[in-house]
Amino acid sequence: MFILTLLLILQSDVSSGKNASVQQAEKKSKEYVVKNEWEESFLQGEKLLLNLKNSELIIVDIQPWERNFVRIECVKKIKYAGFNIEEIRLGDIALKIKRGRNLKRVTVKFNRDGLIRNRCITYGVGYYINIKLPKYADIELNGNNGLVSIHNIYGKVDVNVKEGEILCELDSLSNNPVRLNLGKGDITLKTKMKPESIFAKTEEGEIKSSFPIDTLDPKASLKLLTTSGNIYIQ
Repeated sequence: MFILTLLLILQSDVSSGKNASVQQAEKKSKEYVVKNEWEESFLQGEKLLLNLKNSELIIVDIQPWERNFVRIECVKKIKYAGFNIEEIRLGDIALKIKRGRNLKRVTVKFNRDGLIRNRCITYGVGYYINIKLPKYADIELNGNNGLVSIHNIYGKVDVNVKEGEILCELDSLSNNPVRLNLGKGDITLKTKMKPESIFAKTEEGEIKSSFPIDTLDPKASLKLLTTSGNIYIQ
């Protein structure tokens, strides 16, 4: 089921330290929200494969819930102070779903808007994806630029992002592998249990861990890799 909504929220924040033209624009600024949601039953043993097509920074939050469903909520927020914005395309959010055996493949693309790019009338665009799925689900995420946070998902976790940050919080640990792979940026793993084995590697950065780590055994169940960035294990 797809739901596409457009919400209009008036805003009137004015900063005292900005010039008159920017202040005047901010007085007329509005926030527009474009949203697309998808929800479907998700059975034990299924895997969610999520591919993000944009080069822009996307904030992704992955949370567990008790329902046997997966829900993906995609949100685009535009702060804009131009005129007649209703006549300009805001850019929708495309969700492409492919279903296979024990697999749901979802491709997300935030399509470009037609807004004029000017610092006096455009104040930024934010891209957000909120995911809820059963806590023992398997998930794979592939993207270009993202701030990804994963909370207490105990299936197989495989995150591959070219640039950004990855935060993984696990109150307990399962036998399923967790692989966090980042090209440029920091990786943080937080857990309340002592892992049996962790493989961590960075080519340009530091590794700081509250637990013993292994830099020789890539077969460890917890694998953290970044090319340029730091790795924190707490």
